This record gives sequence, C-alpha cells and structure tokens, in this order.
Amino acid sequence: MGHDVTFLANHKLNTTSINNLAADLAERLQVNIIYGHYGHHPYEKYLGKEKRGFHKQGEFIVNKKSKIYQLSNERHFDQVMYNKYGQTIFDFAKQDLYYENKREFTFPEYRLDTDDESFTTMIYKNCFDNGFVDWPSRWWKFFEYFINEIQCYDRNFEINLNQHSVDIINEFRTKVKHYNTIFGGNLSYYIDDQSKFLWSTEPGHESLMEWHELRLHIYAETGHLMLDVPKILTDKNYRHEFIAKGEYPLSYIDDFRDLD
Repeated sequence: MGHDVTFLANHKLNTTSINNLAADLAERLQVNIIYGHYGHHPYEKYLGKEKRGFHKQGEFIVNKKSKIYQLSNERHFDQVMYNKYGQTIFDFAKQDLYYENKREFTFPEYRLDTDDESFTTMIYKNCFDNGFVDWPSRWWKFFEYFINEIQCYDRNFEINLNQHSVDIINEFRTKVKHYNTIFGGNLSYYIDDQSKFLWSTEPGHESLMEWHELRLHIYAETGHLMLDVPKILTDKNYRHEFIAKGEYPLSYIDDFRDLD
C-alpha cells in the first residue's frame, strides 16, 4: 500500500456535539451541512438492528444554492455503547468488540464529505486531518520537492533555490493555510500517513490525542529529522545544513510565517 501525505492541523471548531459542529462548519465554510451517522451491524447484538446506510439527524442550510457537505459521527455507536454499559464495556474484549481506551467514547471523531465524496476531512477534538487540499503525488515525491528539487545551479554555477519548485510548494501551502485559518488553526504538520516512527501499530491514533499531546509525540519521534518549511525556503544556511544530513525528513512543521 502506498504512502500518502497527511496534513494535521489545530482548530477552534466546536466539537462538543455533532449538532454544534455542523452549525459551526456551515457558518465557517458557507455550505449546507447534513449530519448524522451510519448504521453499523457489529453493534446489533447489543443495541438492536438498525438499517445500514446514512441516518440523517439534522441539517443546516445557509443557502439552497450552496454546496452540500455530509458530516457523520464516526463514534456514534461507541458513545451509545458506553452510555449503556459504562465501564463494563471493557470486558467485551472477551467477546467480539474490543475497547482499551476511555477516550474512544469521550473524544469525538467526525467525518466531513462532499456530496460526491471527492474529499474527506477528519475532525477530532482539537485537530483535523485536512482533506480539502491534496498533494498531487505520494509521500516520497513530497519530500523530494524539499530535498532534491528545491535547489538548482544558477548562472554562476552556485546552488540556489529552484523557483519553479518553490512556487509549486507555496501554491499548495497557501491552500493549506486558507483552510487552517477558516477553522481557527495556525499550525500544520505534514507527515507520512503510514509512518512507522509515529504509529507503532496503526495510523489514526491522532484521534485520541489532545493537540499538545500530538505535538509532543510528533516531536519526540521525528524531531531529529523534522523540517521547518518556512525556514528551508528562506534560510540558506538552514537549507544547506538540513540537506547535508543526507537523510529525508520524517515530518514537516509549517506555521506559514513567510506567507504573511
């Protein structure tokens, strides 16, 4: 399976309930939001049968001519299970459902899709996986732009910035910053979605972390090869020193300070 780039950022969205989040997103994005959850058969044994497919709970219409996005609560049934069974739910490991962390019930996880599912953005308690933007190739090509293609020889045969590559990078970053700003965030990490350094078991643990915990985790596991995006684009010494390491970045941090 190929490795893609994940764009994790902080936010100030209201994630206290799906209704509150839907209202917040509709206002910020100026789109119509339909919200609810999907029926899930593994829970039938405990909660009774429910039709599969999307179960609409409500909607926020800002303009009938605007785009329609669908918001789903990915932890709906986990939360219902916890409300019904409480702490005894952790005994279910002996059966067919396995839980090990109370945050699986108390930390939100929402999925935002366009009506044609052309993109998906995952929204967690205080961070989100930005699906509004997409790097046109995979992880390996992503870091090549910052290491192999960011520099070129100028007319004096001196190593300098490759402006074409910089323009491509900054066009992408401008889009990332746009949605970060709409969601109230100011910082993004670009990471390998299957990083063996960040996720020892499987990806997705960011959904169970506070933002400050996620930042500490990323730094602890990848800080020695974390690339500061604005700095590598503006600081010649930093750029040469990082490239001279002869190793590819394990993560990128971007606060967009050079785009202001």
